[in-house]
Amino acid sequence: MDYNEAAGIAQFIYEKLRPKASRPDWFEDCATLGGSRDREGRWLMSVTLAENEPLEDGEFWEELGGHWVIISPHKVTGEKMVCISRCGGPVLTVFEMLIDPNDESVDVRVNLDLSDLDGALYKYGPPGG
Repeated sequence: MDYNEAAGIAQFIYEKLRPKASRPDWFEDCATLGGSRDREGRWLMSVTLAENEPLEDGEFWEELGGHWVIISPHKVTGEKMVCISRCGGPVLTVFEMLIDPNDESVDVRVNLDLSDLDGALYKYGPPGG
């Protein structure tokens, strides 16, 4: 079983447990699915949310091609540069499962109720944007 197969199983199980219609509107744009193998070769797959960090001095939000991006002016020239990657704030695991590739059995370890989460902490873009 490769990563794509494990990700497909994780998406299928997550959709059964938390159908899209039951998830907050902001969730799809903020959630990340990822995974890695453990020492026994099982896939540990998770859905996570990262809290937004405050902008650094001089940074600002700008809409570019229909998407919000962080602009960081070059410290010397002042030229606008798109911030491609940031470490992000604290990460919250909202779903986690272990998949055994030998028999495709799954063990759901985390399945948080999303209704209590504050989407403003995770939504990418300017406040109200």
